Amino acid sequence: MNRALHDLLEATLENWYASLSAWQAPAVSGRLLCELCSDSPFTTVAELSEWPHDISHLLVRDLTSVVRHMRVSLEELDELNSFATMEARTLSAGERAARSVVLDRHAETLVLAGIAEHACFMRDVLQQCIAPRLDAYLADEVERGMLQLADRA
Repeated sequence: MNRALHDLLEATLENWYASLSAWQAPAVSGRLLCELCSDSPFTTVAELSEWPHDISHLLVRDLTSVVRHMRVSLEELDELNSFATMEARTLSAGERAARSVVLDRHAETLVLAGIAEHACFMRDVLQQCIAPRLDAYLADEVERGMLQLADRA
């Protein structure tokens, strides 16, 4: 992984960790309605799909942005390489589209590989920072539900 990608992923994770420190108990989950998260390979890193959607959504959104930045950089490098090797012929629309798909997949693969190196630490942060608050929230909700049932009886 090059230094620029490393630094970008580090900054993205630092922002995510900062948001976790301010996390509040979840509202209604939007996971089923969120196309970004449901189609993202990033939810598999550190088992993000097992956590409340608002936690994983922030990171998935930011990592998707990192992929876009990587793709643009790869496209620029590809163009420079094409000119340097005298391949400066005009590409057809189909060739450009195929090249774009390959570069997009490559960018996503680079980001996935980079973020996979942090998966253990990410899981640890989730367990240490979010799990206790989530457990307390769930316990409060169970108690509230039990009280409502007792009132109806």
